[in-house]
Amino acid sequence: MVLLNLDTDTTLQKIEDVGKTTNVKPRDYLGMSQLGHNCERFLNYYFRHCFTEDISAQSNRIFRTGHKAEDDMIADLKAAGITVYGEQDEYSIVSDHCRGHNDGIGIGFPEEPDKPHIIEFKTSNDTAFKKLLKEGVKVSKPMHYDQMTLYAHLKDLDHAMYMVLNKNTSQYYVEQVTIDHDHAKSLIEKADRVITQETLPQKIGGMSWFECKWCPAYDICQLNKPITPSCRNCKFVSIEEQGQWKCLKTDQFLDQYEPCGEYQLDQWLLGENNE
Repeated sequence: MVLLNLDTDTTLQKIEDVGKTTNVKPRDYLGMSQLGHNCERFLNYYFRHCFTEDISAQSNRIFRTGHKAEDDMIADLKAAGITVYGEQDEYSIVSDHCRGHNDGIGIGFPEEPDKPHIIEFKTSNDTAFKKLLKEGVKVSKPMHYDQMTLYAHLKDLDHAMYMVLNKNTSQYYVEQVTIDHDHAKSLIEKADRVITQETLPQKIGGMSWFECKWCPAYDICQLNKPITPSCRNCKFVSIEEQGQWKCLKTDQFLDQYEPCGEYQLDQWLLGENNE
């Protein structure tokens, strides 16, 4: 028998190389799943396309795993007698500049059989799952909590169901969440603030702060590296209704975000003394 002489390191490297994506721009709107982010400064940078991001092959595989797991979770809910509908229903606030899509809506949950619930599906590693078991979603995963709260509020629902798959053990965590509509309104106010106010918030920490070290905006925020030029961070851009942006030089609505020769960085994005 002849054994193939495979260089596993080289094979692995090729897999990692072809699986990564580089220079990824932020999406064209502020995502509702982001509104629970602890740093409004980051949200300003994101919304104004101030940076690009490299996404590793491992991260892309994690995203794919999560999407595939959703189908299984929906199937398990339906097998348990839960009706699931409204997958990827879209929500929009602040003149369509902030958007989101729920994972689904369910009715027939034993906790409140006659009341529809927003459903949020997630996957988790074992460490985070154990933390979730101990603390619940509001404390353990506040961004997920805020996301569900906002979707339910906009759908005029009073409950959500949070369902998480432990990728290590295949164990499920399911938690019913009662919606705090006042908190949802504060998230809408936050979205409006990020989108409309031309004042850069203070940093939440220094160069070694744990929430900052892994932030994709770290270089421009902490190291004063140049902001990636974009129509969105140009001084001659105006935010308009229906999710649109207008160039004040040409008086034309923008259908792309690559800057022209008239580009000038809007200086408020540098902050006062970059603090």
